[in-house]
Amino acid sequence: MTRITDTTTIIRTALAVCLALAALYALAPAAAAAPPPSSAKALDGVVNLNTATEAQLIMLPRVGEKVARRIIDFRDQHGPFQRPEDLMNVQGIGEKVFDRLKPHLAVEGETTLRRAVVPAEGGAAKN
Repeated sequence: MTRITDTTTIIRTALAVCLALAALYALAPAAAAAPPPSSAKALDGVVNLNTATEAQLIMLPRVGEKVARRIIDFRDQHGPFQRPEDLMNVQGIGEKVFDRLKPHLAVEGETTLRRAVVPAEGGAAKN
């Protein structure tokens, strides 16, 4: 009698595991289609490296409070940035980070950087 009970328990456990795996598999496509994290949101506009505030610099991808502070300290010590590539002289800004920032950098003009309005999937953006 014990052998039948053990076999039944094993079958029930295996069935429960199979059902759990099937449920996870069904959720996998939904997870893959999830929107990107907020740090990866699309940006529109540019940041003037010579006039931007810390808050404006933090809007840039891969720039947090410490790096934003380093950018401001660098321009205070060395004067205005002559070209966007000069940003790579700031500790924490290497070539890979710079390449990601480059479309959003300027050394003159107004800072216009904003989070881009991305239309909902399958429809136009609402005004």
